[in-house]
Amino acid sequence: DFNTYGGQFAYTRNLCWRGGLTGDVGVNFGSNGGVAYTKFTILAGSTYYPIKTAVPASDFSFSVHALGGLNTIRSSYSGNSNSNSSFALDIGVGLNYYFGHKLGLGLRAGYMPTFSKGNTSNNIRVALGLDLR
Repeated sequence: DFNTYGGQFAYTRNLCWRGGLTGDVGVNFGSNGGVAYTKFTILAGSTYYPIKTAVPASDFSFSVHALGGLNTIRSSYSGNSNSNSSFALDIGVGLNYYFGHKLGLGLRAGYMPTFSKGNTSNNIRVALGLDLR
């Protein structure tokens, strides 16, 4: 087990006041035992706001999301590199607090299993960032 750090960009197109379609891209970096890892993730799916008073039009929002897509991990060691792509999911929650009409702070957490050739990697993804609505 080891940690990776990186960035993530997510966009949700709300189709109604209770949910929408979400696209998510991210890149993470880390190393373990002298092996350097770079992980690229591209996911798409849906976001739902289960609490009627905690939607994006409110000062505070709470959401659940289910996303699926592609995860590519590139590893390099002593000048040699290898790349592996596999299917990934992200199932989790999001909390947003809006400071003004257009700006807020968001926190997302999700369980992110990755499925590759008979092996399942169990990952947790946590993100903190700006929310522009």
